[in-house]
Amino acid sequence: MKVSKENFGWIFSCVALAIGLVISVILGFTGFYYRNTGSFPTDLKLGESMQLEMRKDQANSMSVNIDGSFLPGEKLKQDLFVKNLELENEVFLRSKIYIFSTESKIINVNVDLAPNWKYNLQDGYYYYNGPLAPQNKTTFASNIILDENEELYSNKKYILTVLAESLGDKNVAENLWKIDFSTFFNEV
Repeated sequence: MKVSKENFGWIFSCVALAIGLVISVILGFTGFYYRNTGSFPTDLKLGESMQLEMRKDQANSMSVNIDGSFLPGEKLKQDLFVKNLELENEVFLRSKIYIFSTESKIINVNVDLAPNWKYNLQDGYYYYNGPLAPQNKTTFASNIILDENEELYSNKKYILTVLAESLGDKNVAENLWKIDFSTFFNEV
């Protein structure tokens, strides 16, 4: 085939696409796209506050990377807050915290709870003791404590997730979450 002005653009495009495909395949198989030697922008910065902002009838989560070098049972200073963004509506809250590993395993995480929160063993959620007023925030926890029965690997990153849910009506919250706020918070 003779290269002429009429077919030069077509031939040039095909050659450029073929070269691009070969480079992409080589980089894909070598893992170049997935290599990262620096820190992640979502790494947990100990001591910095994490705040979940909620509206009525909403679920929200925040996930950060955590280094596997922390020892089981070790306390990590971390202030966790939940804020009600509603202008007029109070909300009922519940929250959960866990670590997701690269082996698709959920690792238990304990926290030093603020006084207005209580853990429910039946469903694994922490409940706030009443409605949170509009535009207010509450401290959820001050420390993260890794479960003593779990082992993290220092050469791996894990995903720490804090999940919060809010409902604007107490009856709906009690029925949906299967909890009676008045008796649950009065139990010893």
